[in-house]
Amino acid sequence: RGGWGDAYTAYRALPGGGGGALVPLGGGEVDEERGDAAGCAWAATVISSCLTPPAVTEIEASAVSYDADSVIPMVKVGTATITCPAQPDLTGVVTAVAATGITGDNSATWNPTITVAVPGGTVAGVYLATITHSVL
Repeated sequence: RGGWGDAYTAYRALPGGGGGALVPLGGGEVDEERGDAAGCAWAATVISSCLTPPAVTEIEASAVSYDADSVIPMVKVGTATITCPAQPDLTGVVTAVAATGITGDNSATWNPTITVAVPGGTVAGVYLATITHSVL
């Protein structure tokens, strides 16, 4: 199942003094080939760590939102309903993309981005965060 179950760690330069930053994460994919019986489901989840600078104050994960952008579902055999709910806060594990009502094989791909709401007074610099995707 699943296109990934890995952590994505990146350093990104963020502006200081407030505002926001949009960060593309690269492609996401789930390829379900178990030929599931009617009613099965899967979910791709995501969570973020705090964004830590080399010095000063970190940016909390609650300031990080996730957008799966456009999901391209492909039902190979059977059916599936695929959704991608907006996720305004990555403090806890949340669903990025989900498939329900599955019968047969299916897959989905998407190009996720995160948006970081940079708090006022934040020092500009390079921040480190770990974004973890899993498929259940």
